[in-house]
Formats: sequence, structure tokens, C-alpha cells
Amino acid sequence: MSELELVLIVLSFIVGFGVNEILKGVVKLAKAPDWRSVDWIPVTWAVAILIHQFQFWFGTLYMVEALGLSVAVFWLLIVLAVLLYLAGGLILSSERKVDARVPDARSDLRALIPVTAYTFSAVLLNGGTGLGWLEPPVTMNVGLTVLSLAAFAIGRRAVRTGVTVAYLALLLWGVLFVWSRPGSIVI
Repeated sequence: MSELELVLIVLSFIVGFGVNEILKGVVKLAKAPDWRSVDWIPVTWAVAILIHQFQFWFGTLYMVEALGLSVAVFWLLIVLAVLLYLAGGLILSSERKVDARVPDARSDLRALIPVTAYTFSAVLLNGGTGLGWLEPPVTMNVGLTVLSLAAFAIGRRAVRTGVTVAYLALLLWGVLFVWSRPGSIVI
């Protein structure tokens, strides 16, 4: 086995555990007595985190190709994978003592702290690899960083809803049209 294959195995385990945490949260919500009253904001963020996890999973080869495989890149990839694991583990995991059907959006949105750190590191990675700071992959990640930070910090539900929809739309647009361009690191 090559070094890259060993790195990919370790990263797959970490990100796979994060995917598992999100799926366990979805099962917990589906088993709730009245699952139709579930707050959709944390569930939407769980979908966004899942997209980030799969994007990281498939983009790891491109990152290693762009940055080369070194000890620093290995640890960088481990930190990014752990951030995604933490986000997946926190998003649908809050313990609800009052009503198990309705997630406490503030506690579930603690997961946006590692998401913000992940997207901010993408800004630094894409900006530091020769892409201009105004290139689409960099500006896209700046937008994602600002939106995830705003969703965590803003208390009004109506504004948080708008920020959540904007984040998911920007993320999907980025996956389909921006990060698929050659030369961008896919995170």
C-alpha cells in the first residue's frame, strides 16, 4: 500500500464516523412520536454538513495532488476531517428533555463552529495555492464562512432561516459550478 492509500483510509474512517453521527441523528428524529413537527433548520444544516463530508471525501485526492503529500498536509487533512466529524456529531445530537420532537436549534447549531473553521481553512488553502483572492473558489468559501458564522450568531429565527437557505444554495452552486473547475481545491 502506498502512503496515499493509508492516508485515505484514515480520513475515510474519520469522515465516515461523522456521516454515521448525522444518520443516527436522522434516525432519532424519525423515531420521534410526531416527526412532522421537527425543526427543519438543524436538519437543513445536517444536509449541508453531509454535502461537505462527501465533498471532502472525494476531493481529498485533488487536495493531495495540488499540495503534495507531506507530514504537514497529512495533519491538515486530519484536522479538516476531525472538524467535519465534530460538525456531524453535534448537528442533530442535542439532548432534548422538554420535548423530543422539536430540536433546540441553538444547541444543535453548535455544529456551525467547526463548519465555520472548516470553510475558513478552505479560504486559506485556496488563497494560498496560487489562486487569486478574488477567484470564485476563494470568494465562495468566504461567503460560506460568513453565512455559517451568521447563522450561529443571529438569534432571530426568520433571519437564521434566510441565512440557512442562502448557505445551502451557495453550497450547492459551489459544488456544481465552482469547485468542479480545474485548479481549485475541493473543500
